[in-house]
Amino acid sequence: MEIKKTNACINCDNLMQNSLCRVNNIQVSFDQTCENFSPRLELHRDSECGNCSKYNQESCAHPAAAAEGMLCTDYKLAQTEAVHALD
Repeated sequence: MEIKKTNACINCDNLMQNSLCRVNNIQVSFDQTCENFSPRLELHRDSECGNCSKYNQESCAHPAAAAEGMLCTDYKLAQTEAVHALD
């Protein structure tokens, strides 16, 4: 049996903290989806604040807790790292 990811809110780049959808502006459950689904780049074992595009930026959802080696649900791979991740 092959295990696959689904196109659901849990894998969507529009999912914000507290399960809010950035596009539809409503609280969603992780198993829902919509036509605005935008897949997140996959997390990998090196995913952490240090290579998050939001680290030390105003867009960081958890600036007080963000630190090298930490990871949260608002993680977004930095653009330079994204290019290498796709290689």
